[in-house]
Amino acid sequence: MPNLRYSRRERAYWNHMVTQLPSPPKDIERWLERKANAFGGRFLNVAEANHPWARASSRNDVDSWLERTRREAREFGYPVEAVTAEVLGAIYNARMARRRQEFIRMGWDKADDLEPEAEEHLKRVMAYDPGDVDAAARRDWKAAYLRRLSAREGMDLYIQAYMKAWDLRPEDVFPGSD
Repeated sequence: MPNLRYSRRERAYWNHMVTQLPSPPKDIERWLERKANAFGGRFLNVAEANHPWARASSRNDVDSWLERTRREAREFGYPVEAVTAEVLGAIYNARMARRRQEFIRMGWDKADDLEPEAEEHLKRVMAYDPGDVDAAARRDWKAAYLRRLSAREGMDLYIQAYMKAWDLRPEDVFPGSD
């Protein structure tokens, strides 16, 4: 049977690849969606005050959670620029707004034959007010991230790929440049 373990040299190579080269846009979006769900579920108010997610949190709790998440982002090569309460809250709110629209489109908001757990979940989603979804917060971190990448040598192709995937124009990322 072949030995499938990495050598130290191979491990160092792959660790470098993961932490130093930018992740694909879809990976970043998936990671941010997970972090936004954790953030929203833990710190943003939901309909029922007695729900465990609706516990009162001090600003210190939020700040320490964000700092741990920023360390994780640096460690795994994700954009630190996106790890703010405003950005994660906007991503969470956009997700809740999409879910709410899906539930309405499927007619679940008027359904009366749901399982108790599904009915409870539906109540929470329908009662949650995502407010105005801050599209600027969801876009601005991308431009800041790409500007940071542009300071590194050899990132031009990555930047172009990100701009295409995220539907950004050069003037959105690099204002004032021709």
